[in-house]
Amino acid sequence: MTTPVLAIRDLAISLPRGADRDYAVQNIDFDLNSGEILCVVGESGSGKSMTANALMGLLPDQVEVAQGSAEF
Repeated sequence: MTTPVLAIRDLAISLPRGADRDYAVQNIDFDLNSGEILCVVGESGSGKSMTANALMGLLPDQVEVAQGSAEF
């Protein structure tokens, strides 16, 4: 068994007060192993970019990681 290059556990990204919902994403879990490619597919507004931005530390103001972890 190999150790993942990236391991995401229980990720939740909260949106600012007054948004149409409380979270951009909730309960996200995945592993990415060396040599793998991950393709995230979903409707517009489903949290794909927010998830990527959270991993890079590039979330917009007032948007924050509410829970979870990312291990590189």
